[in-house]
Amino acid sequence: MDFRLVGASLAGLTGLVASAAQAVQIDPIRYDMRNGESGTYTYHDETYTGSGNKAANGAALSGGVGDLTDGVVATQNWIDAEIAPNGPYVGWFTFDPTITFYFSGTPTINRVVFHFDDPNGLGGVMAPAGVTVDGVAQAIADPAGSAPFAVEVTGLNIVASSFDVGIQRRGSNIWIMLSEVEFFGDAVAAPTPGVLPLLAVGAAGLAGLARRRAA
Repeated sequence: MDFRLVGASLAGLTGLVASAAQAVQIDPIRYDMRNGESGTYTYHDETYTGSGNKAANGAALSGGVGDLTDGVVATQNWIDAEIAPNGPYVGWFTFDPTITFYFSGTPTINRVVFHFDDPNGLGGVMAPAGVTVDGVAQAIADPAGSAPFAVEVTGLNIVASSFDVGIQRRGSNIWIMLSEVEFFGDAVAAPTPGVLPLLAVGAAGLAGLARRRAA
């Protein structure tokens, strides 16, 4: 048996397993937070699936998912998007929210994207002053224009089953409106069926060749 051929084959199989870890969007399995508040309209997390009163301002919500991870990114300002029931935004006015996101297993999260509204003060709504992700703080400059915008926090390398994100308002009488939070990183998939036994056979073959050469 050619030692080099076995080694190359084993390297190929190892690469196949390694390729199972890919940069993908990773969806939380739940998030816990205090509910949004109401003003001209209600800016609650109306689609939340967990426990807590999702119709009450600031109520503790836990064990579910809702507006913030439903894949709907608002493209209109709050005054247009929230006219219909169950609008895409969750809004806070009297406190800076902290949201705990939970994931299946322990993925590596490298990038988090927040989608906010910024109507330049219309109705007291402005871009937030900053966000924190697992203790990493990022200030937010007031963007040009008056359209919804995204904030990306990158280079995180968070390996955890859960972590907190925080959002800081620009002032005590300022609303923040958040429509979606997205997470990107490396999710390790299960190896293709049959790959692990092949790796074991390959490793055993290499060990046997090494012993015979040493004899």
